[in-house]
Amino acid sequence: MLKTKKKIKEIPIFPKEESSISPKKPFNPKILLFLVFLFGISMAYIVWKNGQADISEERKAKFQNEVEKLEKAEQYALIAEESKLYPCLNCKGMDSVFLLRGEIWKYGVSTNGEKRYTQTFLRTNRLIYFRQFMGSLQACLVEEKRKIYHYPLLPENLKRLKPLDRPAGNPQDR
Repeated sequence: MLKTKKKIKEIPIFPKEESSISPKKPFNPKILLFLVFLFGISMAYIVWKNGQADISEERKAKFQNEVEKLEKAEQYALIAEESKLYPCLNCKGMDSVFLLRGEIWKYGVSTNGEKRYTQTFLRTNRLIYFRQFMGSLQACLVEEKRKIYHYPLLPENLKRLKPLDRPAGNPQDR
């Protein structure tokens, strides 16, 4: 009888593990472009001088402009250009109020001056932009609040059968 060699099943030393991770997808170059774009935007304001990071001159100028606007704000009034019905944003039970020419429709604050409103808006609504006070934004906000809160005592308001709590164009005390 011949002896046959028994075949030994080869078992790998490091068996392959079954993985729940899906096969890798090919790299999408759009992702890289997007990341480079984001990095570029964030770095647009940073410049390097003598090995030190600094803010770009453009960014410094923008900051200075913003600060100047805050220091040169103005408190204004929108005044009725003619005697007629004007929209009332705070009247209880009615949507308009009759204002005589020269009466206050709204108090407000602007850091852009008269550019706060377009000329079309002012003409269409028959309103005149009138600067009443200039100063820092905080000082203008205080002045605006003072005028809104004291509006009920204005002679133009007291003569009404039903005086308003605030100017018709101011929906709230802000």
